[in-house]
Amino acid sequence: RPPEASRGAWTQDRGHRVAIRHAAPPRHRRTGVAQRGRGAGRTPPAGCVPRLRRPSVQHAAHLPPSAPEACPAVPRGPMSIICSSTRIEGDVEIGEGTVTHPLAELVAQAGKLCIGESNVIEEKAVVINTREEDMLVGHGNLVEVGARLDSCQVGNANTFMCKCYVCPGTVVGNNCVIGANVKILEPLTVPSNHAVVRVHQPEGEFRVLPINAEPGRMMFACYREALTKESSPSCLRRFHDVR
Repeated sequence: RPPEASRGAWTQDRGHRVAIRHAAPPRHRRTGVAQRGRGAGRTPPAGCVPRLRRPSVQHAAHLPPSAPEACPAVPRGPMSIICSSTRIEGDVEIGEGTVTHPLAELVAQAGKLCIGESNVIEEKAVVINTREEDMLVGHGNLVEVGARLDSCQVGNANTFMCKCYVCPGTVVGNNCVIGANVKILEPLTVPSNHAVVRVHQPEGEFRVLPINAEPGRMMFACYREALTKESSPSCLRRFHDVR
């Protein structure tokens, strides 16, 4: 048992704690929200600005939905899949079953741009026509990420690999492959069943070699089916807004 002097001091200190306990609960030093339990005795410092909380999912569900952006009407086949973030400008016509990924660009600055059937144009790929004559792209072509086709004529079942560039006036036959990072800076005629591949020395040059394109076409057919089939886990409609 403490002595009298100490007991008096302890009783006074205990009464002070009880008074604090029954007072109004203090508020958090950043949020300004009243809190209880551990840390309830702390007081916010002078000049403290409360922190705003993000709305929860329940509160966000009651917010009015934002109006969708208006997309221009584009002549296209009924079974084609055009993502809403695809940039389409000018006189562009898209064939049946063609798929365009987000951020792809189809631009007709001067003449008409005609995209055939069952093509796949991936992210950030650019197909642009800057000439007065129409630009024709055939059927079953794959334009991979970052590739750019500028005012050229394209046949059927071709593959344009990542970050390649095809200059105006180039003619590409059927079942051709333009290799990754190949830059065709002068008009060139690529015969059917040939590939344009880049060589490291000297820098920027390339070679045209004959190939067997049949295995690549089978893989492309499976790839396009995975993008368009509703039951496929990779279907674009599951992850992106389409027009």
